[in-house]
Amino acid sequence: MCTGNRFRSPLLAHCFRQLRPHWDVRSAGTRCGTPDADAPKSWRACVDGWAEPHAARKLTPGDVAWADVVVVVQPSHERAVRELRQGASVVLVKLEDPAFRRVREWPELARHFVTAATGALEEIERVAQ
Repeated sequence: MCTGNRFRSPLLAHCFRQLRPHWDVRSAGTRCGTPDADAPKSWRACVDGWAEPHAARKLTPGDVAWADVVVVVQPSHERAVRELRQGASVVLVKLEDPAFRRVREWPELARHFVTAATGALEEIERVAQ
């Protein structure tokens, strides 16, 4: 889960789906406006090309109730999840927001996401038990 559900959470969800194909993964954001309203077209092409076509959606109480573990990418997101459901299992994965990076750095950024997802797997699986 990220703020706008445009870059970090869809890419992280893609990484988890690749690393753990048996997992059922959803992606959502804490504050979603119009999908792609402020996303540069070049970034949309990268995200949709690397992950899957994506339309931003806001996190709901049903999403939090459904999830064994909610993965967030900054502390404010953890607070938002806990406001929706006290006692929710949350794991924080620190990621850079690709909206602030240049497209020519995409391969490096993709490696960063895969590394972050791989590093988070042990904690996510521990919390889910």
